[in-house]
Amino acid sequence: MASLTFKIEWEPAEGVTHAGLAATWARIEIRVGDQCVTTVYDTRTGATRSGVYGSAMLVAEWIVRNFWFLLYEGAPAELRGPAWRRRHSLAAGREGTSLPDLAFFRDERVVVAEWVATSRPDGRPVRFVESGRAELEPSEARRALAIAVDAVTEQLRTVTHPDVAALRADWDTIAEMSGEDLAICSRAARLGVDGLDEAELTDSLESCLRGALADLPEPTGNDVLDAQIREPHSLASAVATVHDLVMNGGVPPLRAGTRDIGLSVSWGPPAYQVGYIAARKLRDLHSASEGALDLDDLFRKLDLRDAQQPHAPLAAHVHQLQAIVGASPAGVPRLFVAPRPHKHARFLQARGLFAIAAGAAKEAPRALTNAGTRLQVASRAFAAELLAPASLLRARMTRGGDDELLEALADEFGVATAVIDHQIRNHGLTPDP
Repeated sequence: MASLTFKIEWEPAEGVTHAGLAATWARIEIRVGDQCVTTVYDTRTGATRSGVYGSAMLVAEWIVRNFWFLLYEGAPAELRGPAWRRRHSLAAGREGTSLPDLAFFRDERVVVAEWVATSRPDGRPVRFVESGRAELEPSEARRALAIAVDAVTEQLRTVTHPDVAALRADWDTIAEMSGEDLAICSRAARLGVDGLDEAELTDSLESCLRGALADLPEPTGNDVLDAQIREPHSLASAVATVHDLVMNGGVPPLRAGTRDIGLSVSWGPPAYQVGYIAARKLRDLHSASEGALDLDDLFRKLDLRDAQQPHAPLAAHVHQLQAIVGASPAGVPRLFVAPRPHKHARFLQARGLFAIAAGAAKEAPRALTNAGTRLQVASRAFAAELLAPASLLRARMTRGGDDELLEALADEFGVATAVIDHQIRNHGLTPDP
């Protein structure tokens, strides 16, 4: 795991009238591991340097404002919209100064730091030249963020200003938080909700974050929260469905457990690549088919013939909660899936097969959702590549690649047209000339 360091060196602030901003004017250098996120090219001098100049109070305010989101909220599977970027990218807190597009977000057991070089001139005198990605231990990320804020608040200890007082008060609230209050804030953050804002964390939503959700094993409950079902009634219904499958009065029909099916899954590459690699290995081992995969036959070959079970209550959460994976009390892998049309059901079954192969449920049952965390991303990539391999699609591509072709390929491979479309786009497949 990488380290995170904020190096702040105080500098004089000429012409800055805001007392807090002036007192915290500094040279700011941010490093993740051995990489310098704040390496910039200065267009005025033509030189490259490792730090930027501005008020560190802006950095501290951004950290405090988004503290729980940085540590607990994941990245969406698709587009990272403006609201998400405001909560996660340091560039959103720059207020006219130069701060890098450095985002922090949760991905299951790690906090990811991801930074992007300046893509085009934006009128500022410096351009950030580094891009990268690293994983941090959550405790390390929290420690480093807290050290940065503490350094700023210490520098402001003699400054009297409403903004400074607000920063101190908000940070004190966070620093003193513990027990159930801390748990509620972290769970709310996974939903993309500010647990300290009564307008966002309503009474009905807060009640959903207590009780049955708190009873679930932590990885199971986190999967449900990461799906970001924010409507209280729907969230309560989803939690109740999972609770019934996992807890059931203390005699769980699902428990932690896995089975070796002869497929080694390595989490070294990006999650989608993990899924692709595992799918290709499994097809090579167990399928000679050049067309649609007989998924039921594959489950039989893997001695998982009794693993799949439809579960009607899951159908109420069409876009979020889609399947639950675990083991029976006897240790047999179990996959409860929402009843769906055949093509969609096959995709969910394939996602569940990845979860079993990857040993995802070895510590607790897991929910398969539409979230952007690594298990969810890898299982979707696995299912797409297992059922509609890019190599076979490439051989079938013809001039045009229109809707008629997508539908024909979807029918041939037994998947939804969206799966074919994603495979074509994600693998850069083009029609033959």
